[in-house]
Amino acid sequence: MHPVLLQLHLPLVGSFTVSSFGAMMAGAFLAGHEVIRRELRRLGRDEALAGQIVIGAALGGIAGAKLYYLLLNWPETLADPLGMVFARAGLVWYGGFFGGAIGVLYAIRRRREPLETIADACAPALALAYGLGRIGCFLVGDDYGLPTTSWIGVAFRRAHHRPRPGISGTSSTWRCPQRSRTRPCCASIRRSCSRPAWRS
Repeated sequence: MHPVLLQLHLPLVGSFTVSSFGAMMAGAFLAGHEVIRRELRRLGRDEALAGQIVIGAALGGIAGAKLYYLLLNWPETLADPLGMVFARAGLVWYGGFFGGAIGVLYAIRRRREPLETIADACAPALALAYGLGRIGCFLVGDDYGLPTTSWIGVAFRRAHHRPRPGISGTSSTWRCPQRSRTRPCCASIRRSCSRPAWRS
């Protein structure tokens, strides 16, 4: 797990962290843009539309992902609205999908392009971008799945998320497969077990 790629200390900005998830998300948008541009060229359409589609997907996707997160964690949002809105964490895929779809549809309709043709051009880019984004999730220890003792399990030694409720049959405990001990869930897995393994 490599949640932080770079820790920069800039003169005017101060300390700035480049996360692996942020880098993979940026890479996903750039790769998606290139695939859409090539597909539009192959279909005889204006390649400039690729940039507008990706901007719509990025703005709508990030806004939708954050909005879904705020609604999903409504008590915390009410308690600290500014902290929740401006936190670097807190992007939910479902909200990103719906928000991104709205942004892309707006870009296509604005240019009066045929939806079916442009959707065909976007489909391979969407698959590639989704895959890159999921790699980013994995690198920061997100979307870890269920505990496992399988040889293909991955040990998240410094995970930043607590296990999902219901693991090992209860909502308040989690069984560590390496130590065979049950302890209460806590904010950080590393306080419960030094080598949790998760099946994704």
